Amino acid sequence: MLTEPLQSWKVCKELANNFYEKQRGAKSEGKTIVWGGASIPCDIIRAMDIVPILGEPYGALCTAHQLSEELMATTEEYGFGRSFCAYSRNFVGSVLKNKGPLGEMPEPDFIMGTKSGCNDHITWFEILARIKNKPYIAIDAPMLYEEPGPHHLKYLEDQLTEFLESLEKMLGRKADEEKFVEFIKLSQQAGELWTEVLEFCQKVPAPLNFKSQLSLMMPAVSLKGTKEAVDFYHMLLDELEERVKKGIAAVPEEKVRLLWDNIPMWYYMQIFNYVEQKGAVVVVSPYVLGFGGGNLAQAGISPEAEALVAQSEPTSIQEAIREVAKEYLRSSLRHNLPAKTRQFSQIVRDYSVDGCLIHSNAGCKNLSCARLDLVRSVEQDTGVPCMVFQASNADPRDFNEEDTLAKVDRFLDELMESKAAS
Repeated sequence: MLTEPLQSWKVCKELANNFYEKQRGAKSEGKTIVWGGASIPCDIIRAMDIVPILGEPYGALCTAHQLSEELMATTEEYGFGRSFCAYSRNFVGSVLKNKGPLGEMPEPDFIMGTKSGCNDHITWFEILARIKNKPYIAIDAPMLYEEPGPHHLKYLEDQLTEFLESLEKMLGRKADEEKFVEFIKLSQQAGELWTEVLEFCQKVPAPLNFKSQLSLMMPAVSLKGTKEAVDFYHMLLDELEERVKKGIAAVPEEKVRLLWDNIPMWYYMQIFNYVEQKGAVVVVSPYVLGFGGGNLAQAGISPEAEALVAQSEPTSIQEAIREVAKEYLRSSLRHNLPAKTRQFSQIVRDYSVDGCLIHSNAGCKNLSCARLDLVRSVEQDTGVPCMVFQASNADPRDFNEEDTLAKVDRFLDELMESKAAS
């Protein structure tokens, strides 16, 4: 198969470098800084000219720079158990030790937590607020095990409205309506474009592999609400369209197509090179799809509930706040097991998946919950086999390389034999 480097990658790397440079220089420029998780409303925050420092990307960066064991030891000495979120143990350890991949972390003006699919986030940032003696703001996004109703939407709208009012009071100025609405619209556009990027990987051969997707999702996560993210994804889509026309593949040989479930092991990204050398390529993951526009097709809700949370273009601050509230509800719908099972099965079909690698992640209990039930349902529904293995997204102590690779070898051998016989 024809393959060549992705030209857009250079631009994405530049965006990432600029993002971290702006973080480092934010305090000297007199910017207000907030620490929080990736699920805080960054579009609202950026609309108020506040600089967010996000816990999960920072935790992944610590791991990629081989700092996890040192930082986690510091966090565990402070009193955190190893069962707590692995990203949080990196972030808190970096704060306590005053050491990290980007040097000293800029001091926050306030700290923010959200309960959006993850209870650890509330505790993670509440503890940091106590350590740093900073104001703490929390957003409680309800987990939906029922259809979303007007009361759910109002519950979130009221919290987000109060949050905006607290920012206006803190900053001593009102939100600029035109600017505010534009940031929310840009956030919506970036999510939709990121979904379109990933849908190109339904093509055979896939023009992108999962390892590339992880890098290219940076604007969707860290630059949410910015024109830079939207412009980048337009450029990337143009390049992908050309790659598909020319038959340019992500890897030289695509014998079998894989789905990867959960966050990768940031300390062991070579696992993707390993499977590709055997002719297997990870073409899709619900993890990266989760940062897209939020398809409700597999949510299993009524037309009335779907209409309630469907995305629309805002024209005022209150409408923009409502759109952010809807996004939280759409995200919550993906976390219940029946919806997740339907989503996985549909992804397997849409992306012509031959097998699933299921990472039972000790570093993120939320994303690993009920995985055996999910595997059983997906295998019964699609006939596609799944392999479950245990590791951690950010704690290398939870990973056994020899056992995992041996398991991967057996799984891929069986997949190749089955595909050759069919």
